[in-house]
Amino acid sequence: MINFYRKEKCRAFTYSRIGENHTLAGLDNQDRVVFEKLDDSWYMVIADGVSSAACAREGAQAAVGVIRRLCERISDDKRLLNDIDAIKVYVVKGWKEQISSDWDEYATTVNFVIYADHMLLTGQIGDGLIVAEVDDNSFILTENDEFYSTETYALGAAVKKSTFIIRAVEGKNRIRVYMASDGIGKEINEASRIELIEYLDNMMMNENAVIEDELDMWVIGLGKKNGDDKSIGFVSWEE
Repeated sequence: MINFYRKEKCRAFTYSRIGENHTLAGLDNQDRVVFEKLDDSWYMVIADGVSSAACAREGAQAAVGVIRRLCERISDDKRLLNDIDAIKVYVVKGWKEQISSDWDEYATTVNFVIYADHMLLTGQIGDGLIVAEVDDNSFILTENDEFYSTETYALGAAVKKSTFIIRAVEGKNRIRVYMASDGIGKEINEASRIELIEYLDNMMMNENAVIEDELDMWVIGLGKKNGDDKSIGFVSWEE
């Protein structure tokens, strides 16, 4: 599934494809990826439902909903951008309020960006990848463990404050950012993460059908390396 947004100073796409693991198990795609423009603000989010959770798909959808509401709230009150702890509480509490039963059965990782009032807010719980270029300065958010672990941090019954990473940076002229669920993010070579921004931006100059074909070929190739669902989103914003 692919969606495009092209208007004035903004270009964006979101793309998601079910992985072989879930196809063989008779399950749906557990990823949810959304870009949306809201007046003078916008947000992009990828929520990757934890495969071992019985209601992972619904948990991922709930995460998308709370990020949308966070974007709306920040648009109404820009002071919230300066209160990182309040943002963390809002996301976790807002997600849990949508779920009436065992939160761990709805567990999901989440990566998001919100742009409002010349500020880019990035957030991450769990695995995945966010790569941003803000006025020619680049940074990366990703879960890096020094040793292999089967534990995946996620929105669930207990969310450690230290595992919820948030960064806010000022962006006056140009913002380019992409994010990917673990099925794609873990296959992108570390040395190529920043360079991929330019590639995706140039790709957006093509027609929609050409872009979709190119993404299909890339993601199908990655499917030979892992059977995870694969989602990616990209946005380019200029003042």
